Amino acid sequence: MAVQKSYFTFPSASKENVTIQCVRWQDPEKAPIGVVQITHGLSENTEMFEDLAIFLAEHGYVCAGMDFLGHGRTVGPGCTGIAPDDTNDAIWKDMFTLYNLLREEFPDLPHFSYSHSMGSVMVRAFLAMYRDSLHINACFLSGDSALPSFLCDLIPGAHVIGKLISRYPKDLIKRQATYVEKNYGDHPPLFRRLLLFWLSFDQQNIKNYINSPYSGGANADFRHVIGFMTKAFSTFALGYEKGWQEKIPDETFLFHGCGHWDFPGLLGFGPKILHKQLKAAGKQTELKLYMTAMHEPHGERHIRDEFHNDVLGAFNSHNPLA
Repeated sequence: MAVQKSYFTFPSASKENVTIQCVRWQDPEKAPIGVVQITHGLSENTEMFEDLAIFLAEHGYVCAGMDFLGHGRTVGPGCTGIAPDDTNDAIWKDMFTLYNLLREEFPDLPHFSYSHSMGSVMVRAFLAMYRDSLHINACFLSGDSALPSFLCDLIPGAHVIGKLISRYPKDLIKRQATYVEKNYGDHPPLFRRLLLFWLSFDQQNIKNYINSPYSGGANADFRHVIGFMTKAFSTFALGYEKGWQEKIPDETFLFHGCGHWDFPGLLGFGPKILHKQLKAAGKQTELKLYMTAMHEPHGERHIRDEFHNDVLGAFNSHNPLA
């Protein structure tokens, strides 16, 4: 029997009565050896990491993730970025809720984390915020970078701007009523491809992103993506709060696996800075830069086997059940 994919939900901490949509992959024929919580990035959704999730599930891991407020199936097709005004606070509580749901279902299994881009920043902040309530053996972070700590001071102002840019639920209702899906197949406009060149060397990966109804590509209103970035600025800022590295639990191993040619990652300098900061704080950390990858190493088909095995290796080496 192959890996099985299933969906589940839970109520968000947002006061707007939102239901968080989640997805899980598991091989029912294998005794599970660990749980991997997947944390996607900006304008993404959990199912974008299905190839990796299936690979890990084939090796005994139960993989699960949620589509954040304003993202994926939680908000619906074509509505990426349209999030409640209280997302700044609710999104962290939702992450903790999913963590607890997985811990309750699999209390005897070690817990792991895979994250990408904004998700990696969030996982670092999440570890610092809930450190006394978490038991995460290892984290694999891709698409991460280093930014200044003063970003935290901008959260209140950014939140006000975000509420002006993207109005919830008014804009959501309007978008749902007028949205028409676009799918360019293998021939998206050159301009759109150029705008997203930094995602990947793999052109098919870029085409998939452009055509997805749950991404920030052709089916999203970029105004709302900017609105989310400002309204939920804590998702970008709290991972750089002064002293964040000291707050990471000592027992949690952090593996940064990032593309060398990642522009948001400052061409590898961002992950190097984070790695240096974690080392200076005495944390368990390792860094690998993929020399033929950009922002999304998981989407580069020419290194897929190498990347998948690196993720598996990072988890297995810190898993007493592996």
